[in-house]
Amino acid sequence: MEKDFLLVELFELYKGLLTEKQRETFSLHYLYDLSLAEIAEQDGTARQSVHTIIKQVKAKLIEFEDTLHLKERFDEINAISDEIENKGLSDRLKEIIGK
Repeated sequence: MEKDFLLVELFELYKGLLTEKQRETFSLHYLYDLSLAEIAEQDGTARQSVHTIIKQVKAKLIEFEDTLHLKERFDEINAISDEIENKGLSDRLKEIIGK
């Protein structure tokens, strides 16, 4: 389940780098919870074709993150934001400026 959530997060960041077919297939499976067979029936293709597309998209999303690190950077920014909110803005700004 956690791995699926990670893939959805990566999809939201990198979906613009995928083809329309890849975006549509991934969305139907991960966001709308359709089975591979349901997607295949809807598209008029074989279940194996849908499986192959999903597998390719997963690999591409991981490759994009390994190269671009957008999720990693986004998570770092969120952590700093949470820290600022929890610790107090002035203390964190003094710490950042002092570096």
